[in-house]
Amino acid sequence: RSTVLGAAAGLLTALDGFHLVLSRTAILDIFVLFFVVAAFAALVLDRDARRTRWLKAIEKGLDPTRRGKAGRPGLTWGGVPWWRLACGVLLGLGCGVKWSVIFFVPVFMLLAYLWEAGLRRTVGVAHPWRDALLDEAGWLAAMGALVVLAYLFTWTGWFVTDTGWKRHFLRASGQAEPPIIGPLINLWYYHQDVWRFHVGLESPHVYQSWPIQWL
Repeated sequence: RSTVLGAAAGLLTALDGFHLVLSRTAILDIFVLFFVVAAFAALVLDRDARRTRWLKAIEKGLDPTRRGKAGRPGLTWGGVPWWRLACGVLLGLGCGVKWSVIFFVPVFMLLAYLWEAGLRRTVGVAHPWRDALLDEAGWLAAMGALVVLAYLFTWTGWFVTDTGWKRHFLRASGQAEPPIIGPLINLWYYHQDVWRFHVGLESPHVYQSWPIQWL
């Protein structure tokens, strides 16, 4: 919540070589950086919101040591972890930039779980790890589902046109192409092509340099 630290972070970002160079050579990494940092910020806001929710419930008389639903805040519209769901959307959009963002998904899910378990342990819940898993598994699954949906949303231009690569692969190969499922299957074949290309890519690049050479 420090303005000085926030301004310092902005200044350092503006002067950072990675951000400065890649933003001027049209490389995607800066957009990956944006979505990952934004997703992490949303996850931190979710942590703060969940702590505030528990604090207000305890102030109103909630006893966290009681078993079952009696020892936890009730599910209300305000109790929905909106920031955590927003984190899933941002990670999905990041995956639309580069698949490497997928590695952050399990890490952020684990972090959310650890924060939830730590919160329950702090307020005196008898079984914080178990209860956090039972309470948050559904929301974490919803977060994962939003990652997938947001990623598919980045393919809107491919879905609504007919000229994209393998857009009508099933039809072109003489197979039935049902609505909704057909385009998704075609997109799956497209992804297989992308995967095979990058896994099999071994030719060196003229600009390649190893980290030991960066200094």
